Amino acid sequence: MTPPTAIAPAFATAPPVFVPTYVPAPPRVASDAADQTLGLRFQRCTWCDSAQPRPALMCRVCRSESFRWEESQGMGQVVHSPAIARKPVSTPRLTMIQLDEGPLVDAWVLGGPQDQLWPGARVRFTDAEDASGRPVFELNELSWGD
Repeated sequence: MTPPTAIAPAFATAPPVFVPTYVPAPPRVASDAADQTLGLRFQRCTWCDSAQPRPALMCRVCRSESFRWEESQGMGQVVHSPAIARKPVSTPRLTMIQLDEGPLVDAWVLGGPQDQLWPGARVRFTDAEDASGRPVFELNELSWGD
């Protein structure tokens, strides 16, 4: 009878597992050294031209790894704004906004009556930001109802 041979476990020879990493690129940077105003930036795929909602390593549409950074004009519209019954109407709400260039961003909306944050209301980007780094928009006066 022959002695049993040692068999290496399957995990010992398995290839390394790919672990995705977060891209720590800030979406807002100073557009010029002389101009200290902050702009709102986003990634756009160079292959399929889709806008990415967050910094990414791979395009969510075509899986390309090639991106370019673009600066938004700062105009957009409200997609969703939660109604919080226990809060006063004047309390700012974290709102999902779709920029005119395409990507969705979570941002605060200030100015104007907060009960006018209906889907489709127009907003514009301001240079302010909250403590967590989220962008701040203000409600466009043309969106206010009578």
